Amino acid sequence: MRAVTVDHYGVHRSPNDLLFLIQEDEQNARGLNVKSNIRVRTHRRLPVTHALRLEDGALSATDSGIVNYLEGSRLGRLFLPTPNHQGEMVYIEEDKVAFNNVVTSTLLSNPMPRPPVIPAWRTTPGEIAGQSRRTNIQPYIITAITPRWMRENGSRLVDLFRVGTRPLILLGSSDVVVPTEIIRTSGTAFSKLRKLEAPPQQVGGIYLKNWMRK
Repeated sequence: MRAVTVDHYGVHRSPNDLLFLIQEDEQNARGLNVKSNIRVRTHRRLPVTHALRLEDGALSATDSGIVNYLEGSRLGRLFLPTPNHQGEMVYIEEDKVAFNNVVTSTLLSNPMPRPPVIPAWRTTPGEIAGQSRRTNIQPYIITAITPRWMRENGSRLVDLFRVGTRPLILLGSSDVVVPTEIIRTSGTAFSKLRKLEAPPQQVGGIYLKNWMRK
């Protein structure tokens, strides 16, 4: 079977037509003992940022309700660890969101070694370029955005993430003017994951496995 090289981690279809979750390990949703023959070569050989375990099981009624809410929310659907949100970019006013809830929103993908959350003042052009195509099952979140930062970086940000592999979530002050490609939205979905009964990583693993089986 021929090998395939991809430029980002996450969910990929192998030459034998199976979907695999490619991280440090690889898993398929059918539990088959086969290799994917998929190799990852990221920008500057950046390492994987998640260690999600595909899981069997059913969600509780409470957790199913929260997931259903996320699926219908412009912001919430970007938390879900599936590869169908590339190119989506949203902006939320930061003073209306608790930072702990921002971090919690990333846990559905079991981020490793740390959540993919970074303040704008710590970003660099190289950092942003590498993150735009690092995975397809996890959002990238930039906080503490100011009007000046957006003026200087907004166009480049849009150019990168419009053709990237992951969604982009931006948080900053209310006076920031965003490019038209970035949608301003409510931050309500950030608080929903605090109400999950199961660990977010388990919910994410069950959700992604079911998605891969469809």
